[in-house]
Amino acid sequence: MKLTDKQKQLVAKKLSILKGCPVCNGHLLTMSDTLFEVREFNEGNLVIGGNSAIYPLLAISCKDCGHTLFFNAILLGVLSKNTKQSESENGKK
Repeated sequence: MKLTDKQKQLVAKKLSILKGCPVCNGHLLTMSDTLFEVREFNEGNLVIGGNSAIYPLLAISCKDCGHTLFFNAILLGVLSKNTKQSESENGKK
């Protein structure tokens, strides 16, 4: 899922506390404009639907060393847990 400009602004505001890379202290952090997902491990079996857990993640990467931080998009307010719609698009903060 691609982020809208409103979603990017929301994330930038919430993550403004990041002052640099925790690995190399570089100051060039970039935000991916795409959300990713991590699926629950099921011993190598792909489970779609059911009771398996999926976490939507936003990636922030250091341009100097490549270290990547992942943030839960629901907890950031980019996605709503129930509707999976952008909270910034449906008026919630």
